[in-house]
Amino acid sequence: MAYCPAGSGQGNIVGKATMDLISEVRRVLEKNNYSVVRAGEPDNMVHFEDGNLMGFVWAAPTVDRLLREWEDRQDSFLKLNSEPLRGSELKTWNLYAVFLTTDEPNESERVALAQIEEDFRAARKIARGGLSTPGDVLNGLLPLIPIQTTVSVERENEVDKLRQRVKSLPQSVVETLLGGEEYSEKGVDVLLKAYGDKRNKD
Repeated sequence: MAYCPAGSGQGNIVGKATMDLISEVRRVLEKNNYSVVRAGEPDNMVHFEDGNLMGFVWAAPTVDRLLREWEDRQDSFLKLNSEPLRGSELKTWNLYAVFLTTDEPNESERVALAQIEEDFRAARKIARGGLSTPGDVLNGLLPLIPIQTTVSVERENEVDKLRQRVKSLPQSVVETLLGGEEYSEKGVDVLLKAYGDKRNKD
């Protein structure tokens, strides 16, 4: 598969949130056995591929930019990969163009994002805004995730909600209780049960 050379510049239009978003995207895809390569400059795009499908993810800085540039991003990807696609009929039918942003869309922008996803020309589309947690990213990428791993989504969302509920605790205590990224399921169950019991008593 052909890839754009990875960009070395950081660029001013890509803030910390966007960089965190693309890093989380890469983590999720690699965890699910995709080959992932950063592409473009600034460094806010990745190309991914496995034995059955291929595509790209663009972490747009704003919803407005996403809506204005998604077609150009898709066309550039298709042009770049025209030769390998000609050699793989399977991947020609399994192309994904993924457009994500941490920026929160308004109502009309939500409609426009849904319309992008309904456009099946050239590639299947995922277009989501307002992604602020790892759970949001995982939910957005679900069409790319093998079915056996999707059962963990609800669990990850529970952990995100739990983190919100215990904001008053020092961060070090929260991480100790939840075990960081590799949280203890038993610990989460205990905390969720305690929270539920307290709410019922209240």
